Amino acid sequence: MNSYVEENIHSPLLDNLIELGINGGQTYDGLQKNGFLKYENNKIVAYLDIETNEYLYIENISGKCDSYLGNLPDNHITWKSIINNKNKISILESYFRSMKNLQNNGCNLALRYLKNSKLIGQNLVKHRVANNNEDVNTVLRMGFYHAYGPINSFID
Repeated sequence: MNSYVEENIHSPLLDNLIELGINGGQTYDGLQKNGFLKYENNKIVAYLDIETNEYLYIENISGKCDSYLGNLPDNHITWKSIINNKNKISILESYFRSMKNLQNNGCNLALRYLKNSKLIGQNLVKHRVANNNEDVNTVLRMGFYHAYGPINSFID
């Protein structure tokens, strides 16, 4: 018998979106359909303001968001350039170390995401949803095209 307490992933925002009939997601052929996010040419261009029921375009707020999040580390590289790089582990270790030193809102958010993703992955193993850490990492790298698996030592 499983003795752990289920984690609470309840979200009042998601409940509200569902009640309003705002679902989004993908069509049967894999194309994105509008919901909370609005797409043009398969790219996110706006998000829905649920109070006004109008889309707010990202281009109109991107400067404010960039200012709040702060600069990327100097050694920032794109996902596409790292995904098949033979040195990606050392590159990622250096990158996350730079994020830790930068200490801005965006870096702090990314580091919390990394830490929480690791805990979720470890719980999948702990509660026998996955056989081991490498299985979790392989599913995310291969099935979801992540550059790295969540169970890692980038910020330990």
